[in-house]
Amino acid sequence: MNKDANSISLYPVFQSPATADFTPTVQSMDNKGIPVGITTDINNVTRHRVPDIGAFEFSICLTLTKPVVRVDNVTTSQVNFGWNAITNATGYLVSTDGINFVTPSSGATGLTHTVTGLIGGTDVNLTVVAQGTTYDCPGDTSVKVKGTTLCLQLGAGPDVKIDTVTTTSVRFSWMAVTNATAYKVSTDGLNYVTPSSGPTGLFHTITGLTAGSEVSFTVQAQGTSVNCPTATSQRLVAHLPNNKYFAPNAFTPNGNGKSDVFKIESSEIRTMRLMIFNQWGERIFESSSQQNGWDGTYKGKQQPVGVYVYVLSMTMFDGSVVNKKGTINLVR
Repeated sequence: MNKDANSISLYPVFQSPATADFTPTVQSMDNKGIPVGITTDINNVTRHRVPDIGAFEFSICLTLTKPVVRVDNVTTSQVNFGWNAITNATGYLVSTDGINFVTPSSGATGLTHTVTGLIGGTDVNLTVVAQGTTYDCPGDTSVKVKGTTLCLQLGAGPDVKIDTVTTTSVRFSWMAVTNATAYKVSTDGLNYVTPSSGPTGLFHTITGLTAGSEVSFTVQAQGTSVNCPTATSQRLVAHLPNNKYFAPNAFTPNGNGKSDVFKIESSEIRTMRLMIFNQWGERIFESSSQQNGWDGTYKGKQQPVGVYVYVLSMTMFDGSVVNKKGTINLVR
């Protein structure tokens, strides 16, 4: 016969083997059980310190109620849950998936639990189990409660500008938006894609365009999660030059080697005259050379940021004459 961990070996003393009375004596069976801490029997009589073999021991399971879970506080990265103390409960377990239960962050008998490391706008559920007095006493389980982390507020939509325009391409750029986690761009205002500079980049270049066409462009700053609101820029339209010449609509004379000079680009100009006027109608620049552009100064002084008017007259190699008047944005 096999034994388990609670089996013992003993040789009982029989009452009277000679007369075939093989009843075990009381002493041989007394005080051989394992105590479980119950001091009285079913008749409320004091039990032996150690139970007798064959004695049934009963423990009383105390009734529990369901914990009522609440959301105490939320931040952009965590949710703090709490619940009421349950009479007769010996401890609590918590779960965010309703399957795997762990000890609360405040300890086995604690009444709070914090879920951390979340992304803003994330939903998180919590279920709490109040445990009974022993492993075979039933606990009671709360109703699942949801908490949602805060979404970081975005500012206004991105401020978009046109950096560079050629006859077949245009590059847009924008300033970083506080709390934005990524950006999406669109040429139709409906379908948004990742910028050419990457999801957190601050510029986007469109190539393979047709000379003389125009491109509509918007940028969308993404919130901390799909549940958080986005912020979209105003629509900006870039006009591509035709094949004969190109006159930029903005330049940045800040000495960084990029778009520092406003000049007309073309390989088909025979002669030209370019004049720049400030907002008061004063002529502040004039050139008859395609290579001699305006550097943003007048009489050796840098001119203020703003919009200036240019008047352009050109004779092309094919004999055609082009007269154009437009505006140029000086940006530093």
